[in-house]
Amino acid sequence: QLAPLRTRLQKLLDTIPTNEQCRGLSLLDIQTCLRGRKGRKPHIGELAEAMRRLGWQRRRQWSNESASFSAKWHPADPIQSRSDD
Repeated sequence: QLAPLRTRLQKLLDTIPTNEQCRGLSLLDIQTCLRGRKGRKPHIGELAEAMRRLGWQRRRQWSNESASFSAKWHPADPIQSRSDD
């Protein structure tokens, strides 16, 4: 039986160097590294929810005004996470 997705995801993220994490991770790249139910890939929506629960944030990077965007996931910014006194 598989461990919960959040646990498997955290183990995977722990293997990725910090500088690579800070550049942003593609959810599709992460998805290909994990196994889901019945030997398939985990559902992209469940994976995104697990990333959010681990404190990661999705940021859109627009290529230009008329084109689409790419979304990368970044660890929570420790400066933004602290409350201002």
